[in-house]
Amino acid sequence: TTNQVKYLLSGIAVCGVCGAKCKVSASRGTRGKSRKLYVCSQADHVWRSVDAVNEVAVSTVLIRLHAMKPAARMAMLVPDVDSDLAKSAELLRTEIAEAYAEFKKRKLSAAEYGDYKADRQAQLAQVERKMGTTSRAPVLNEFMSAADIRKAWTDAPFDRQRSMIDALIS
Repeated sequence: TTNQVKYLLSGIAVCGVCGAKCKVSASRGTRGKSRKLYVCSQADHVWRSVDAVNEVAVSTVLIRLHAMKPAARMAMLVPDVDSDLAKSAELLRTEIAEAYAEFKKRKLSAAEYGDYKADRQAQLAQVERKMGTTSRAPVLNEFMSAADIRKAWTDAPFDRQRSMIDALIS
């Protein structure tokens, strides 16, 4: 196991107390042996063994996905186009386009358009996060369609595993 694999969840895992991202830190045990821990990046809220957290997170994801047929896993990636969130996202995109048209007609100043666009884009990002469809499919397509999900995980390089676990846990 490489050091990279040991830090699979660094910056992905969050503190259960304050919600801050967790980072990797080293600690010495009573016998002087060094061990790696995920720790809260903001305070001393959480100190958890890197190996134990990785094992639980990866095992949980793989067990749940293994129990599903590939078609059901792929259905999880289909963008949501009918919900209220999808409708909100489309409305925000339309509002941005309409504001641009007003700017081009010189009915809005560059500053007004910029502020309006920034506000709507921030709202759109929130809606898309809630929808859970932002950039998941490209990272997960091959993995989610695999007949043997555990083999697909094991065969994936570290950076791919990290992207997949980030998308699945998020």
